Amino acid sequence: MGRGVKRLLPQNGYEYHSTGLHTIRILLRGNFLVMLIGYCIAVPLIGTTIAYLPLYLDGLGATPLIIGLAIGFPEFIALILRIPGGYIGDAYGRKYLTVRMNFVLGIVGVFIAFSPSWEVLLILQVVRAMAGFYMPAEYALLADSIPERLRSSGYGLFWTIVGAVGLGGPILGGLLYESLGLNGLRTGWLIFGSADMIKAVYYQFFLRETLPSKPDKTSVWHIIATSYRDAAPRLVSILRNRSLSVVVALGMLGIAINALSSTYLILYFTRVLGF
Repeated sequence: MGRGVKRLLPQNGYEYHSTGLHTIRILLRGNFLVMLIGYCIAVPLIGTTIAYLPLYLDGLGATPLIIGLAIGFPEFIALILRIPGGYIGDAYGRKYLTVRMNFVLGIVGVFIAFSPSWEVLLILQVVRAMAGFYMPAEYALLADSIPERLRSSGYGLFWTIVGAVGLGGPILGGLLYESLGLNGLRTGWLIFGSADMIKAVYYQFFLRETLPSKPDKTSVWHIIATSYRDAAPRLVSILRNRSLSVVVALGMLGIAINALSSTYLILYFTRVLGF
């Protein structure tokens, strides 16, 4: 049961039938291992910063309505831009886009650490959301780096490890806030921004492009127009399908309820319950 079996396929390269430690050994190499380490560098700090963003905005004088706007509006921007993000990654190179946008996220994170007001923080959050358009390219890099027969177990292993590493993030954020107050939240963003830049440099040296041929760098505006033109009929076909429409509607409702509760939950704990 230990070593597994490997057989050669004409089109798909090597297909692995394996279990246990052999599966892990197959996965933990190449881009998979590089991206796993990269995520483990930055992901713990998401909980240190994003979870306490309402407190940061509140400390800068934002009202509850502004806090909702500062968290919801950037998500809307990110939703719109991720459609062309995948197309741009395929045209310019997935590694090319992932490295540069991670570095941009790092710079924005450092600027967020020194935000003098909620207005500046809101603008930076929008810029951060815009820079996140690269994420389909990063996910494609990960998918390309997992053997087809091990894709489910590969994703499971990847996100389990990343999730486990990230568990301490909110605790670290809470300790920083209790020890230093608003400056503790600024410190968290400073560390997060630095980690994203370190991740970008690390990716530049160790991440491998997975596109089979040299990317064709056509006009970005042409790519954006093409992406929306391609996506529009697909979205319409989904909405016309009753079953898919129900699934999409329920998903959107669940996300909205979760966002509503999670955004203000930390303010409820601190302001109302006095934690």
